[in-house]
Amino acid sequence: MKRWFAIRHLRWLWKSMRFYWWWDHKGHLLGSTPHPSDIEYLDNVWKGKE
Repeated sequence: MKRWFAIRHLRWLWKSMRFYWWWDHKGHLLGSTPHPSDIEYLDNVWKGKE
């Protein structure tokens, strides 16, 4: 995925939108913050490692 710049960033956009939609509608009701591994996963998608 490292060479496919546009596809990689579209994947990141889709996954981050899904994550933040879930967090806005359901996750914040749990009373905690987003787990660091979720943010790390999105960073790895952005860098092309996932």
